[in-house]
Amino acid sequence: MNASLRRRILAEGKAVVGRTELHTGTPSVWLKLTLLNLFMTEDEVDRVLHVIGSAGRLEEGPVTRPCAASCVVRAVPIS
Repeated sequence: MNASLRRRILAEGKAVVGRTELHTGTPSVWLKLTLLNLFMTEDEVDRVLHVIGSAGRLEEGPVTRPCAASCVVRAVPIS
């Protein structure tokens, strides 16, 4: 689902979302965000996450699986 979700978001021109593959047991595709705009606000990040969630509901309905423990949003200060 994540691979097609990423393609949908890109094709609609709403965001560029990266992907990575984890091979722990069953291979799976995970989405990732790389923020290049140093001035992006928390609200703008929230809007991108909303776009991803909305596209996910269009793909398969509401997401019921919780985020894995490795899903962390981390702000890194730039000096």
